[in-house]
Amino acid sequence: MNQWSVLNSLRQLTALDEEGAADVLPLCRECIEEILPRLKSDLYENDPRAIRAAAALAYYKLTLK
Repeated sequence: MNQWSVLNSLRQLTALDEEGAADVLPLCRECIEEILPRLKSDLYENDPRAIRAAAALAYYKLTLK
């Protein structure tokens, strides 16, 4: 999982232009760092469900702003 895969998943939830996507990349990294310790195994790191969870968390944080 990386910030680009989370960003691609986040773009499915909300409309982001190129400038907005660049602004959200640090948030995607932050959400990855929050999700990774919660995974039971490193095998799930690239699981689409984990990527979508990080994207959903980023979407939630965006809506709070």
